[in-house]
Amino acid sequence: MDYTMGYRLLNLRESKATDVPFSHPTTADVANETEISIGTINALENDKNANPKAYMLINLAKYYGVTTDYILGLSPDDGRGSAKKRRTLDEDSLNAIRHLSQQGQQATLEHALMLLHTLKLKVGEQNAKE
Repeated sequence: MDYTMGYRLLNLRESKATDVPFSHPTTADVANETEISIGTINALENDKNANPKAYMLINLAKYYGVTTDYILGLSPDDGRGSAKKRRTLDEDSLNAIRHLSQQGQQATLEHALMLLHTLKLKVGEQNAKE
């Protein structure tokens, strides 16, 4: 599926981590960091500006840690190698868990379930606010 530049930019902003758990940067944050006006960030995310200037693409790519080709929709790969990193992390995590004692594995599972439950509660609270 081809996504628009606006969809990609909005998705990048909403998936970017901040110091506050379960939050993402605002358009004002992005504007401040990239030296692009809030209005232009909004226009780009809503596909109202199909011809951004080169410096905008470069600044956004640097801010999000992706390629300009990804932002423009010329490449499905965002340049972060995220799928490969996730796969390696998952494999490393599973290998570490396999080497734990039975009690350690049980404690790890219980902790993971608590984290998942907390995350579901936070997402529910976020959805209720919207």
